[in-house]
Amino acid sequence: MSPSSCLHEPDWCADCLICRPPVAVAAVGWKFFILYIIIDAAGALFVYFFFIETHGRSLEELEAIFEAKDPVKESLKKEKVLIVGAGE
Repeated sequence: MSPSSCLHEPDWCADCLICRPPVAVAAVGWKFFILYIIIDAAGALFVYFFFIETHGRSLEELEAIFEAKDPVKESLKKEKVLIVGAGE
């Protein structure tokens, strides 16, 4: 597959999702919007299962996670941290 064809495929998909809906809605009606629901649900599932949670972590923890062989598994590890002298 040539690099130029890799650039045309997303363009074609975007064209179908952005420019074609008036024609599709006229032909199929409200059922066309089920396509958007499926795309949104697939995206949400992808983010849920494959993105790494970074909220509430220090930069050192994030560095260890992203340098690990399996970042997702590393991000799910539970570690006990002892804080000495906090608030003094």
